[in-house]
Amino acid sequence: MLKMEAINKLVLRRNEDLNYVFCMNVDFRFVGKFGAEALGDLVGTLHPGYYWKNRYSFPYETNTDSKAYVAPTEGEMYFAGGLYGGNRESMLKLTEICAKTRAEDNINGVEAIWHDESYLNRYFVDHPPTRILSPEYCFPRDYCVWKEQGKQMGTMDSTPVVCLILLAVSTVVYAQSCDFDNLDFCGWTQAADDELDWLINAGPTSARLFAQNFGRPELGTGPMADHTLGTDTGGYATIAHTGHNDGDRARLVSQEYTVDVILRFWYHLFGSNIFLNVYLEKGGTLNPIFQDYEIASTDDTWKQKVLSIVATGPYKIVFETGRDGSFRCQAAIDDLDIIMCGGVCEIPPEPHLDCTFDRDMCGFQQDSNDDIDWTRHMRATPNRVYAIQHSAPGAKTGPFHDHTQGRYHDGTLQVYTRVSGSTDTQLQWELSGDRGDTWHRAIINHNITDNYQVIFHGDIGGFLSDFAIDDVRTWNETCEAYGGWGGWGNWTDCTATCGGGIQSRTRHCDSPPPPYGFTCVGDDDGDMADTEQQDCNKQPCPVDGGWGPWQAAGDCSVTCGQGLQPTERHCDSPAPQHGGMQCMGSSSFRQPCDEGPCPIDGEWSPWSGFSACNVTCGGGIQLRTRLCDNPPPQHGGDNCVGDDDGDGADTDVVTCNANPCPVDGGWSQWLPWETCSQSCGGGTQKRVRTCTEPAPQYTGNGCQGDTDGDGTDEEFQPCQTQTCPDTAYRIARIVFDVLVREGICTLYLRNTFIFLDVMFDAKANGGEDNSYDCHA
Repeated sequence: MLKMEAINKLVLRRNEDLNYVFCMNVDFRFVGKFGAEALGDLVGTLHPGYYWKNRYSFPYETNTDSKAYVAPTEGEMYFAGGLYGGNRESMLKLTEICAKTRAEDNINGVEAIWHDESYLNRYFVDHPPTRILSPEYCFPRDYCVWKEQGKQMGTMDSTPVVCLILLAVSTVVYAQSCDFDNLDFCGWTQAADDELDWLINAGPTSARLFAQNFGRPELGTGPMADHTLGTDTGGYATIAHTGHNDGDRARLVSQEYTVDVILRFWYHLFGSNIFLNVYLEKGGTLNPIFQDYEIASTDDTWKQKVLSIVATGPYKIVFETGRDGSFRCQAAIDDLDIIMCGGVCEIPPEPHLDCTFDRDMCGFQQDSNDDIDWTRHMRATPNRVYAIQHSAPGAKTGPFHDHTQGRYHDGTLQVYTRVSGSTDTQLQWELSGDRGDTWHRAIINHNITDNYQVIFHGDIGGFLSDFAIDDVRTWNETCEAYGGWGGWGNWTDCTATCGGGIQSRTRHCDSPPPPYGFTCVGDDDGDMADTEQQDCNKQPCPVDGGWGPWQAAGDCSVTCGQGLQPTERHCDSPAPQHGGMQCMGSSSFRQPCDEGPCPIDGEWSPWSGFSACNVTCGGGIQLRTRLCDNPPPQHGGDNCVGDDDGDGADTDVVTCNANPCPVDGGWSQWLPWETCSQSCGGGTQKRVRTCTEPAPQYTGNGCQGDTDGDGTDEEFQPCQTQTCPDTAYRIARIVFDVLVREGICTLYLRNTFIFLDVMFDAKANGGEDNSYDCHA
């Protein structure tokens, strides 16, 4: 179910006791009051993105097949789809018609460009809202909503604007707020140590009334009305203008705070030696945070001030005024708001100028050097009233309504700017003559970075030359207000007969003309005209051929020595086209080339004779050589075949005298001594060596001393020279030796023979130990 249908069926038709229904975007965040002032039978909100733009830039639906289509001659305002409403009866009708038209488009396969917003604007064209809300009611989060407010009419200081992004908070928490309209101080208290008390007044101060009655309004002091309502019933805080002495002070004190806050208030200083101070009171000490002192102020307007207060301990806020040399000292304050920051205290810049003249002159002041004063009017000018009362339409001049309620008319009007501190003025805009009985919108873009004043200058040409201004606003962006382009004129003649030319046509910014000082979209040079071009006579013209450069030569016909190489050129600069002539002359030729000397491979010279053998026996070698010089390699030619190391020489080696050389014999080492021939009584033993290290070969000589030539040599020595024992001992010894050799003696026998051996040794050998162990 679509939104309009859902609102109609689920909200309006199910709840007959509803008085008003408002539709808002779900992500709306309220940062100000939204109350009874928004109620009406049918309520629309001006779209913040198109409030200042020309009708022709409104994004109405332009598809004529859509039920949301708005013709160029229809519609004067563009409304936001994010906020609209009204009483139950009006909203029933609105949602029913919008849902029906959108459903018809859906059946026909059509979708309006901005969906429900497009159908809403179509409905408002046919059924204008009875109440229109300003764009501030639905500014997007990142939209600049604080605007600089100017101070004086004719001497207005205008400073560069800095826009504040809306804080991302769901509500504003007021710690203390007072508009004095209930004629009480809302919790603010009088200081006990001052000389005067603040009082609450409504309407003009007594000093203003006395000065007016006396015929000297410039001698008054204090405001004519409060700031909140701008009426005689709204309250504000001030002091009495009599009953005090120079130096007397009045202080108004807040409750105690311990957190960061934003202090926002409005104040009025009209008089002489008039001042307002704002302090933070900490521990009985007053620390100033704002001061404004005017020696002679003619500024009869309320001014806003916003201060960020960072807590450094418990404190109170104190407003102070008093008398300081003049009785014209009735300073006033109104709409005091102390706002809890929630940890983020950001001060918006001073508001920019936004004056409807509905309440006052918005800080504009009369120039003392002119002839007449500007006056503020509501409804018809005196000339219009006279013309109506006397049925004299030719006598009427000036507007019948203000611009907020109606339209605009002007006689002769000029707008000047003057940089602060300078006496020179610069004309920015001028308009003269009868412009019809309607309000016109004028927009001026200033490119001024210093503080400056805006001066409205009017020249009265006679009784029928009333003129008026209304809704004076400044904005920190380039203003956009465009006219509409008229129809295209005829195409001009083509600039060429072939090959492609250009022709153009023109349209003018006159349907409708733009506001004064502006032009149509795309008119960058500001000449109120737009020209478009198109190609013409695109058929190509004949092109004769032209030779291109000679190409790089090809390969030479030989790889070395003298040869020829080809080159060519092409008929392509340009190539003949569309019936053009071919190129004249040859497209190729052959030129000489020299690839340098050809390479010569090396060849071997004949072998030399062999050298003598280097040995007489055992195998030697003989050498012969040849050189790579018959011819040597040249110009990159190869070395001789086999010349792997590239030294230009080759050697041939053969063996010689391979017969073995004679080897003389050499004695080996002596073998161990053999067993003695006798065991006692003196014997001999020998040892032997052989002629084998080396053995004599190849007719070599035998070993030295081998006289018999048997290849052996023997050496003898005496042994066992001791005296032999008696016979019993020898027998026992022989038996013992046999048993030992056979390995069959027993322990008993062993012990016995050991005994015998020892015994015999004791007798025969004088105690020499000759025992044996048969098991060893």
